[in-house]
Amino acid sequence: MAFIGSALGPLLLLSMASPACSCNEKDSLLQFLTGLSQDEGLRASWQNDTDCCEWEGITCSGDGAVIEVSLAFRGLQGCISPSLGDLTNLQSLNLSYNLLTGGLPSELLASSSIVMLDVSFNHLNGVLKPQESNYSVANYRPLQELRLYRNNISGELPSALSNCTDLVTVDLKINKLSGELTKFNFSNLSNLKTLDLMENNFTGTIPESIYSCSNLTALRLSSNNLHGQLSPRIGELKSLAFLSLSLNNFTNITNTLQILKNSSTLNTLVIGDNFKGEAMPEDETIGGFLNLEVLSIPGEIPLVLNKLTFLAKFNVSNNNLEGPIPTGGQLSTFTNSSFGGALYDQIVLSRHFY
Repeated sequence: MAFIGSALGPLLLLSMASPACSCNEKDSLLQFLTGLSQDEGLRASWQNDTDCCEWEGITCSGDGAVIEVSLAFRGLQGCISPSLGDLTNLQSLNLSYNLLTGGLPSELLASSSIVMLDVSFNHLNGVLKPQESNYSVANYRPLQELRLYRNNISGELPSALSNCTDLVTVDLKINKLSGELTKFNFSNLSNLKTLDLMENNFTGTIPESIYSCSNLTALRLSSNNLHGQLSPRIGELKSLAFLSLSLNNFTNITNTLQILKNSSTLNTLVIGDNFKGEAMPEDETIGGFLNLEVLSIPGEIPLVLNKLTFLAKFNVSNNNLEGPIPTGGQLSTFTNSSFGGALYDQIVLSRHFY
């Protein structure tokens, strides 16, 4: 018996050190592989007779459950299989910077385990629509990071996302999303820090519910079809550092600057290509902004720039500027800024500025 025990000991240790995935999880991964028309050699690693925890791009927990699929920059082509939604312990899925097509499976947005979902820089299309039936029966949704930028995804922001109360980052820029932005309720997303909806087709005004996102540090709504005036409630965003509203149809430049001028945390303000036909207010009106490092505004270059101690970049693109560039004050120190070079190196002239 002692011999048997000594012989079994190493086997037990080996079993504990090398957990194997369940057959169901291996099958789910292989179904994803089958949906690819180009796998760039991935098939050589993902062999059915090997432990899937050892496969390229796969990370498992101690008990052999798949918790991460990381296959960015792999040149993958084909569709994303809904089978990935069957990985019940999957926490992180990164398929960014590939050539994937088709829609984003609703099973992934409805997952009860995924914390980080990144499929940005692909060629995905179709409507962004989680499985509505699976929601919120008030099921908990742990999603914290949603990155879908630079695809061709359409549709409205699905209301089910408002139940993902742990969301910290939502990056949906450069897609074809549309609809009235006010239809989406941001009130439950108190943990949200970054909201990027740049270059879509959203309409309407800025939702009042956005101002309930008390931890928001970066808000970019540029290049949409939004209109209206900025609400004084934006002052409730006590951590807001980055605000970009350019290339929309907002009105009342004076009101906008008066609301924002006392924001002590704001270091980037991009509001150019708005306020059509309006004149810049007097410099006394737009005093403040003492912590701004990046600024893009419409109209003439104001003398108040001389008072912006930390300003490092100033954008004047597409503003039909008239009159000379003010001299003296802070503008005269641009040549000594951390960016180096002459004054004109600091004035950003590109169209797609934030």
